[in-house]
Amino acid sequence: MRLARFKNWGGRELVNGELMRLASEAGFEVFITIDKNLKFQQNIKKYQLVVVVLKARLNRLEYHRPLIPIVLRKLPMMKPGETYEIG
Repeated sequence: MRLARFKNWGGRELVNGELMRLASEAGFEVFITIDKNLKFQQNIKKYQLVVVVLKARLNRLEYHRPLIPIVLRKLPMMKPGETYEIG
């Protein structure tokens, strides 16, 4: 949602598919989420995005923060249109 506000994509809440489409069209390369069901809800291959799902014990920043260095280390090997779970 912060991306949507930052890019002025409207004050409304964007659903994942719409947000992913806008991010892909705007040239973003990576979509990071905590939505473990995203790969079942969206056709990831139609977006030119690497989708990273952060999996932590609790959905709180202090639990997700340690996963970021792992994402950064693995990112060069990740391919657009694919989903990767980290955690």
